[in-house]
Parts: sequence; C-alpha cells; structure tokens
Amino acid sequence: MKQISDADDLRLPIPANVIAYEQRQPVLARFLIGQILGVSAGVLVGGLVGGLAADAHQWRLPFLLGAAIFLLVGLGLLALNRRLPPHARTVRPIAGGAVRHMLAEFGHIAALPWARLVLLTAFLEGGLRYGPFAVIASHLHARHGMSLALAGAVIMLFGVGGFAFAMGSKAMLRRLGEGGLARLACWPWRSIFRTACG
Repeated sequence: MKQISDADDLRLPIPANVIAYEQRQPVLARFLIGQILGVSAGVLVGGLVGGLAADAHQWRLPFLLGAAIFLLVGLGLLALNRRLPPHARTVRPIAGGAVRHMLAEFGHIAALPWARLVLLTAFLEGGLRYGPFAVIASHLHARHGMSLALAGAVIMLFGVGGFAFAMGSKAMLRRLGEGGLARLACWPWRSIFRTACG
C-alpha cells in the first residue's frame, strides 16, 4: 500500500500549476491532510489486507486491491483534468522519442545544484520518514508484546501532528507569515542545525 501513498508525491506539481501563489500554502496543507490519511490508512489497511491474504493463502488480494485503487484514482484524475483551467491543460509537443526527452529533462534538472539538493533532501526525508516504521512496529511487538495490529495503529499516530498542522495552517500562515512558519518548523532542530534555522 506504500506505493499508493508514493503516488501522492507525483501530484504535488498540480497545485503549483493551478493555484495562485497567495493561496497555495493552505491548498498544500489540505493536500497534506489527504496524504497523511492515505499513508496512515495504507499502513493500517496494508497490515489488515496482508494479514487476511496470508490467512486465506490469497497472495494476489493486496495486488488486486492496489490495482483497483489506482484505477479509481486514475478515473478521478481524468475527471479533474476536465475541470482544470486551460493554461493547466497545455500540452507541449516533444521532438524525438519520449524516453530520450525524459532523460534529457532529468539531465537538465540534475545539472542544477539547487535541484540536486532538493532531490537529495527528498530522498533522505523519505528514508528517514518511512524507514523506521517497520523497525518501530517490530520493536513494539517483540519488546513490549504489543500485537502487530496495535503496533501498526501506533505507527499511524505519526500523522496526528501533520493533520493538526494541516487543519490550522491557514490561521498559522495568516498569523506568522511564511518566514514565521518556516522558523516554527525549524525550532525543534535549532540545536543541531544552527545556521540553517537562523
């Protein structure tokens, strides 16, 4: 089910192309709500469906469920595409093969130092965010005798803080501004990253 949550990151450029800059932060916060709920539900449902499939000796069940979810999301995105403003639906024709064009675009992005830093940060963030889930759940199960279902529910709690931020982001942005919001997010890490946090 994690693959489904990873698809959320592929939709991040849509608000940038469609939403005015002044309104973008609250829209991204609402997007974050969906992502948090999707990841949390994926952890919970993935464990549940995986357990049920293992008990029933039906290894294909999680894959069929994932395919059904992708189909529904794809149909939803096609419906959304019809409602987008014309500038957001602009398609640029490419010369040559699609793979060659894609690799050239990747090369162009990789040549930019700032883009490399952003990609490295996203890679590390993904590993540091999702990597500990299995270890924490296994630790809670092995060390504290917690059932795997309950350990999975504990892992879901990581989304509570993000959900609270997403729900209050519009008011916080209005009160603190972008710079204040960035300083607030950076505050717990000041002792480690003094220069980055000001």
